[in-house]
Amino acid sequence: MLSPEDAELLEYFFIAIKPLVVRAEPFSNTVKRKLAKFSETDKGEQTYNLAAYLIAQLGKNYNDRAIGRIESYGFKQFDTGQTVSKESELYELVQLLRVV
Repeated sequence: MLSPEDAELLEYFFIAIKPLVVRAEPFSNTVKRKLAKFSETDKGEQTYNLAAYLIAQLGKNYNDRAIGRIESYGFKQFDTGQTVSKESELYELVQLLRVV
């Protein structure tokens, strides 16, 4: 993503389609109704199973000018995960969803 002001590189990412399981709990009833229209609902588990665009952030500009210029664009966190780097460092992965 480039800054619209000066075309400075803020972050880079890739887009793919991925099956997704989303917990219902963090969302409002309005969002839940929208999710139900294009997903399979598991009422026992209170989850939605759907295909979604995965936007994965591969890198980010930590330059002082770039920090704070990336907005959330209406995404809401619905889950987290963890991964381990080659150097055995633990990283948290934040999963966000935006219903359009």
